[in-house]
Amino acid sequence: TYRKVEYLKNKLQKVMFDKKFNILIKKIAYFYNVNIKDLDTMHIAFYPIPYGNTINAYSMQNIESIGIFTSRPQQYYWILSATILHEIEHTIYRKSKFVKQYFRIIKDKKKRRTINEIFATAIGAGWGYKQLSGRIAYKSWYNNDVYNKNAKIIFPMIEQYFNLHKQIDKDFAIYIKGLLDE
Repeated sequence: TYRKVEYLKNKLQKVMFDKKFNILIKKIAYFYNVNIKDLDTMHIAFYPIPYGNTINAYSMQNIESIGIFTSRPQQYYWILSATILHEIEHTIYRKSKFVKQYFRIIKDKKKRRTINEIFATAIGAGWGYKQLSGRIAYKSWYNNDVYNKNAKIIFPMIEQYFNLHKQIDKDFAIYIKGLLDE
């Protein structure tokens, strides 16, 4: 299992280098108005999942813990965007003063978590996957129907902001809060 994880890690590192993955991270930081210098070194730790249907991933401060399947072929762009970039987004999201001002103050814990997850999903599985692969992923972006549906709803706005090199703003916050109040 260790050799399989090491092999996958090396393949992912090559794709990250070839696709200039660090630039995607810088664009996310810019979107959230987070100075890239204010981010600690992010560590990505892999652990094997020998069987099952769901990848596990967790963001703990600046450590992104990623479970990867070792018993079947992997979709490298999907792992990099929908899993790794998704978890890195959580780290950047938590550093954003804008997020603290507009989203982290929401008293409803479920709503706060939903906002966090739909941003990470729209940015990772949506925008990030399109940046890496050149196309939109038509499969489920998240194994939670609410997160999946809402991430796909906000994706066009996320993509527009990134394409225009625009930072998250009050209009975006109002849009997100309104979407979840419906």
